[in-house]
Amino acid sequence: MEFVETIRKSNTIDIQILEKILLSFANLDGRKVTGDFALSLQPLSSKIAKELELNGHKLFSPLESIPNISNCDDVVHSATALIIRTFIFSQHERLLEMLLSWSRHGFPVGKCLLSYVLRLAYEAHVAGNVMLPDNSIKANDLGMPFLFLHMDEDFSFLNGGRKDSPEADLSTAKMDHQLVANFVDGAFSAYRCFLMYSRNSLDKAADVPPARLLFSDLGYCSKWEKQILKFSFCSIFYYLSDLSTGEEDIIKLLVTLLDQADIVLMQFEIGVKKFSIFGENTETIFYLIKNSLNWGLLEQHKVWGLIGSELAVSMVQVDKLILEFFCSDNLDPNSASIAVEGLLMLCSCRMPTPELVGAIMLLPTTAFQYFSAAVLATWAVSNSSVLFDSLANFLEKLGNEKGDLFTSSGIRINHSAISWLLSYFNTQGMKDNDILSKLSVSILDMKSMLQL
Repeated sequence: MEFVETIRKSNTIDIQILEKILLSFANLDGRKVTGDFALSLQPLSSKIAKELELNGHKLFSPLESIPNISNCDDVVHSATALIIRTFIFSQHERLLEMLLSWSRHGFPVGKCLLSYVLRLAYEAHVAGNVMLPDNSIKANDLGMPFLFLHMDEDFSFLNGGRKDSPEADLSTAKMDHQLVANFVDGAFSAYRCFLMYSRNSLDKAADVPPARLLFSDLGYCSKWEKQILKFSFCSIFYYLSDLSTGEEDIIKLLVTLLDQADIVLMQFEIGVKKFSIFGENTETIFYLIKNSLNWGLLEQHKVWGLIGSELAVSMVQVDKLILEFFCSDNLDPNSASIAVEGLLMLCSCRMPTPELVGAIMLLPTTAFQYFSAAVLATWAVSNSSVLFDSLANFLEKLGNEKGDLFTSSGIRINHSAISWLLSYFNTQGMKDNDILSKLSVSILDMKSMLQL
């Protein structure tokens, strides 16, 4: 094999020799390696790392910040970037095994891979904002050497490593939006592949969830500039939604690192459903809310801004979420106040469906006893007809299905809800032949049914 001879003849390994080795692996096309190197990827990986460091190339050193133009060449032309690019282009099994071998030896491969992918995605995002009228980008006008070199190396890889082919000359080339998007998709796909195989690479007996590995890698990007950091979180929830949506550690990291201005910008993107942070699993959201009660006050305010924006436009069953929250044991007024405020704002922007109105009517009389009244009062202004239609639905079930819905001792309706409803009827001067007739119930019947 060509790469075997290359290694045997080389006393040292530099960038050029490393590129030959990587391309040889990537071009195996399913052929098995034979001879001394058949099962020696680990020694080979160790030799590459040792020789590169002897030549001044520090392998897998994560970006602590986004490099500027003056020092960008040291990053994009590094041995680490070359290895990552080749893996992204090929995602070959042997290259994956080499990455896992380096990871087992303590190199932060995942962190470097994610750093590279996020940097590539950010430059592609910026490039998308300077599209030409024909939906293309002039490569040499980008001023983004990171993205430019990635594209250049991709064309070279497709041409078997040749640098002199006309297709590899991007100095005057144009590329369309879809081509740039494909680069980013491929990069995240490669990172996902690495994560899936990394879950037990350090310890065969351990099975570390990929989401946990993602959280660990993401922490390495925490020193990046604010604008890029916010974009990175958005990208994680967009491209790696199955590994990040509803993950408490990642969400807490987000609200810890981003300032309020970035949180608001994310709320806009969540509102138009560009991505989801919390998902639609009620239990997952409930436990996240419960655990967030122990966070700092600023972090709680931020997370509730995000929760409110997402649940206002999602299919999450807010009625179940509210019932489960207010029926929790030992709900402390001090620690839960921000969450209760968030739920109040959430209810105000949701339609008073029969299920949600029923949940509000059934809330226990706790330290937040006026919550139900406040919600009903808000709906009476914004959606009064829908509110009373839903209330009629609730009372009908209360009267007709009491044996099925309630315990033998009956159910206690929220006191503040009762008081507000009766006060509202009296204030509006409503009689039996008015709104209560639509509810098919009289005031006396209502008092009886509500156990007043």
